[in-house]
Amino acid sequence: MARISFDNVSKLYGSVTALNELSLDIENGEFLVLVGPSGCGKSTALRLLAGLEEVSAGRISIGDRTVNDINAKDRDLAMVFQSYALYPHMSVYDNIAFGLKLRKLPKAEIAERVNEAARILGIEELLKRKPRQLSGGQRQRVALGRAIVRQPAAFLLDEPLSNLDAKLRVQTRAELAKLHERLGATFIYVTHDQVEAMTMASRIAVLDEGVLQQTGTPAELYAKPRNLFVAGFIGSPAMNLIRAQTERTEEGFYLCAEALRLRLSADTGAALAAWGGPEVIFGIRPEDIHDPRYPRADVEPSNLECSVDVVEKMGSETYLHLRVGSAQIVARVDPRSEAKAGESFTAAVDLKNLHFFDPATEQAISVTNG
Repeated sequence: MARISFDNVSKLYGSVTALNELSLDIENGEFLVLVGPSGCGKSTALRLLAGLEEVSAGRISIGDRTVNDINAKDRDLAMVFQSYALYPHMSVYDNIAFGLKLRKLPKAEIAERVNEAARILGIEELLKRKPRQLSGGQRQRVALGRAIVRQPAAFLLDEPLSNLDAKLRVQTRAELAKLHERLGATFIYVTHDQVEAMTMASRIAVLDEGVLQQTGTPAELYAKPRNLFVAGFIGSPAMNLIRAQTERTEEGFYLCAEALRLRLSADTGAALAAWGGPEVIFGIRPEDIHDPRYPRADVEPSNLECSVDVVEKMGSETYLHLRVGSAQIVARVDPRSEAKAGESFTAAVDLKNLHFFDPATEQAISVTNG
């Protein structure tokens, strides 16, 4: 196993740029997730690394070896696709062993590797079955087993859970995280689902329109998004983003947008004044908007008068879709909240966790909330 590096890698399809000067280092043993909307370039990056596509510009290296001109079969990588691509006429054992047989490994070594992979994945009792006799989750494990037995330098996984139902996706996410920890191997995982990225990754790389937007741990991306795209993409429900004006009065600093008026701390207001303004985009996570009847003990909120459009009871929490003037926001509140659609509602906003962005550049503005 070795470090994997993209050095200003681009991929063009005619006049279309699918990947634009990607520079990214992936450390040995890391679980890196490439995440972004459809068409952002994440699968293209994975296919370039695997050798399934040719690099238009830049360099890809595995360890100290540049692999741009090396055939896919010689890159020592194992890829798991969205499609399981199992041979229907072969047993599970033979599907897993197929690549090892092509490499003409001894039968005893093949058996040892297949049985060990089956043990790790919990599919030992399935080895004699055919793919048609398996559930979707079991087929996905077989596809993973086929990759594991190769003992590659890295595992490349291209949206491997998208064919599974919601319950099985949650279960398989946990299994993949445990598998990564057990193997200690490098995992590079592609998904459009930021929940998958947040729950499995040791580090996330966010792409949009072929451009790398930000890399960091899930906690870093959640707490300190670098720009407006990352702020709106990472988090479920998404961060509320509102365009507002900054205003300074004798009483202090305020954020104003139609019916919305929030007083800021002196430090935050001074930082925004120093930045320049007066227009700013501010963001607040749904979990930082509360029902004042069930406040968090560590919050000193500012009240915001809203109307309730939709109430979503989730069991352990409730989502309120609120309207403030023409702005729509989502609040994640205590499940005991008695808010009802069509009624007015006083939201308690935690001003310590506001995010600010430049409307022109869409880059984050550094302030100290308090």
